[in-house]
Amino acid sequence: MKMADPGRWGSVSGGREGRWISRPTVHWKWKFLPAGHLRKRVSMGKRILASIFFWLLVQAGLPAGNASGQEVVKVGILPFNVYAPDREKLAGWPERLTKILSRELAKDERIILVGEERIQEALARVGSLEIDERLAREIGRTIDTDYIITGSITQVDGSVSLDARILDVFLEGVLSSAFTVGRVTEGLDPIAQKLGQELNARVLKKELIYKVVIEGNKAIEQSAIWSQIKMKEGDVFSPRVLREDLKSIYQLGYFQDVRAEKRDWDRGMAIVFVVEEKPIIRGTKFSGNKALKNNEIQEVITLKPRAILDLNAVKESVNRILKKYHDEAYFSAEVSYALETPRKGDVIVHFKIVEHEKIRIKSITFSGNLHFPDDQLRKILPETKEKSLWSWVSKTGTYKEEILERDLDAIMIFYLQRGFLLAKVGKPRVTHDAEGVMINIPVEEGRQFKVSKVDIRGDLIFPKEEMFKWVDIYVGEIFNRDKLRESIIKLTDLYADRGYAFVDVSPQTILHAATLSNSPREANRVAKT
Repeated sequence: MKMADPGRWGSVSGGREGRWISRPTVHWKWKFLPAGHLRKRVSMGKRILASIFFWLLVQAGLPAGNASGQEVVKVGILPFNVYAPDREKLAGWPERLTKILSRELAKDERIILVGEERIQEALARVGSLEIDERLAREIGRTIDTDYIITGSITQVDGSVSLDARILDVFLEGVLSSAFTVGRVTEGLDPIAQKLGQELNARVLKKELIYKVVIEGNKAIEQSAIWSQIKMKEGDVFSPRVLREDLKSIYQLGYFQDVRAEKRDWDRGMAIVFVVEEKPIIRGTKFSGNKALKNNEIQEVITLKPRAILDLNAVKESVNRILKKYHDEAYFSAEVSYALETPRKGDVIVHFKIVEHEKIRIKSITFSGNLHFPDDQLRKILPETKEKSLWSWVSKTGTYKEEILERDLDAIMIFYLQRGFLLAKVGKPRVTHDAEGVMINIPVEEGRQFKVSKVDIRGDLIFPKEEMFKWVDIYVGEIFNRDKLRESIIKLTDLYADRGYAFVDVSPQTILHAATLSNSPREANRVAKT
């Protein structure tokens, strides 16, 4: 079974019948000596304290009941198939048999039964009338159980036989089987009860692991795999541990398939982890690319030579190549890949590219602009222009994301120069069709500010009225950042010419909110030196 994702972490094949996997029951017996057997010189209080102390030691040191030293296993029972000349007479037997077997198995606290409701849900999803061993194991893994029990009810003349098989959901083959027979006149209960008792005994048998082996790895060191395996030689076989080990090995990311096999070994069994390594990338190649050179594409992909093949990384590289083409205005470009295997274990990733024609800018529009029309704002963009009749010669009208982002600064400066101090330019919405690229630039203008007051404070080297000669800002005019910057330069030069090399001219801006929703806001400019 191939593993598509970590949720299905491996497949397990191989196996032999008659495998027992749980530890034997250990019975502990404790008996307190009568008080008369204690030395007479020991007081009654000391006897009581000694008894309490001894009792606490027993409770702390011993697991209770028949569960001592035992591993809990989860079991699911699938409905038995009915084979009889008149099946109607035995119509209720499968459901009744499941209840009796569940009752018998539940008598031992080491066995946890999966609820019938979950099994019915799993069967409904499968939707198959015939449940073979492979499908039974799939259901067992779905309902998260260790063993699955399947079987049949067969009636011939006046006799009826119950045949049951215990399947390990991780190992192929029949783990164990049980069989009982009786007369139809006896009814189902005594026959089923006997079968349940036999199944109970067989589920709780144990088998020791004599050897743990790793096979199939070539490039990956065994130490890396061993670090993920909890199963040890001498342990009692545990389906849970096997499942965790398979998952841990697969999650290393080095293997495309991980499975376990059970093999005979000396007087017991060996668990063999068989891994199939992912191929090693020996190189990449490109075809169909004309607008972009190989080295330009190579710079954007994430695949590296001698790395283990990762299909997610290959798909990411495809997306990166597509983005590179989109940045160059090839919005209809197509990129696919093929894996070429010059020899076993090696792979060359071949990226196949269909560029199509470059798509130019069909329209540039603005939204939210109330004071300035689209035509005026379009002319402000330094490089991003709509296509024209001469675009194929002049190369204008080409969309590039980084150039458009840079051009948006010109729109922002335009608004600031005209007193829109709270203006914002949003992220452009870029769409395209067969005819070209459509760009919409959202703008939030805010209110236009005017200058209500101009003042100069600080360490003045001339009277304030005289220093206003170097300030080109006037009350009542629309606030302009360029004029503010020019005034700062003039004042700085004025102080520098007179020996003040470290003068600091810091403008302070105070924005006054309008009292009416439709009245303009104003700016109070104060220059501190």
